[in-house]
Amino acid sequence: HGYIWACISGNGVVRIDADKDEFLSFNTLNSGICSDHINVLYEDRYGNLWFGSGREGLSIYSPGNGTFRTFRHHPEDKNGISSDEISSICEDQEGNVWIGTWVGGIDIYSFSEKSFHRFDYKPRKITCLQRDSRQNIWIGTMGYGFDIYSTTEKKMIESNIQTATVDLTSKVQTVFEDKQGNMWIGLFQKGILMILHNKSFFSNYIFNPFSEKQTIGDGAV
Repeated sequence: HGYIWACISGNGVVRIDADKDEFLSFNTLNSGICSDHINVLYEDRYGNLWFGSGREGLSIYSPGNGTFRTFRHHPEDKNGISSDEISSICEDQEGNVWIGTWVGGIDIYSFSEKSFHRFDYKPRKITCLQRDSRQNIWIGTMGYGFDIYSTTEKKMIESNIQTATVDLTSKVQTVFEDKQGNMWIGLFQKGILMILHNKSFFSNYIFNPFSEKQTIGDGAV
């Protein structure tokens, strides 16, 4: 519908209709959204909106009927989410939705099965998920760098990227693919890592207070 959605800290989310100059607020007092503190928002291929909170689970909003469906962690439920602390959301080429969590690793929601299942991945603190144009899922972590999973081959990709000069034990904040297929990785206090498309070398852009022409604004991206 062309709406703009914005997360408002402590007050849920707001849907903005720019054409009519109108907005509609969704919070725990007037809707079924999981939390007033939403930190992740994602729209899937079916037009559903996924809202992830920091401590109170996950909600899916269906624009067709205007309702929310909320999921929270229950230890006895093997088909539910593994944690209420949601950090990231993305979708693979088959329409499965990947949910990254702070303490529970990764869950994958299947629309055909209408349930979640655990993705076998050891680092538990997931910071970001991003699908690239080659149908790979890039997994950013807290303190363990990043991994690349091929959804077509159903396995992790052994990366030949030489990152010996870059300390990846810090937090991977974000991953982005540009139009040329290059991958940009934001690192906490370590600047930006740019990996060239189909090549094994990279560039590291960092904050350098002694060089105005060869620096980024801050080391924490």
